Amino acid sequence: VGLLPRSGPSRSLVNEDAIAARMRRELPHATHSKALFDGWTLAQQAAWVAAQDVIISPHGAQDVNFAFARPCAALAEVFPRYYYVPSFYLTLAQSAGAIGFAGYPGTWPLRDKRHMDLRGTYAFRRKARNVRLNVSADEVAAALPAMMRARQRCLNERGL
Repeated sequence: VGLLPRSGPSRSLVNEDAIAARMRRELPHATHSKALFDGWTLAQQAAWVAAQDVIISPHGAQDVNFAFARPCAALAEVFPRYYYVPSFYLTLAQSAGAIGFAGYPGTWPLRDKRHMDLRGTYAFRRKARNVRLNVSADEVAAALPAMMRARQRCLNERGL
């Protein structure tokens, strides 16, 4: 089970340590890993992603490595408010045979996305993306069982 945070102010996780701790409590028998890809080679990044059954990551360039996910891996990409593009990196995950999940602060990401599209200037998108994410550790933990069930169902269906 992997947590793939970002460094810097843009879409970094405010509470990444709390999220990692809560993930360990939710799945105590799983192997847990946290990676920050700064300075890693492409091969190192690909190997880390390919070794994970589950990954939680904020939206960002590090998610291009979802293309290296193992079949039936469950990958959750977390988005900031007013910036919801689940068809971007999660499409790479699906192409690799993984299962994509999207996290969003609030209950109406598509309505917010329409709002974003209407105000879709570069400055508005940049402001929406340039935030630190305060993702609920409890909500991440609550999503993990569904992610694990989806992974197991995928493995069963594919005979893996």
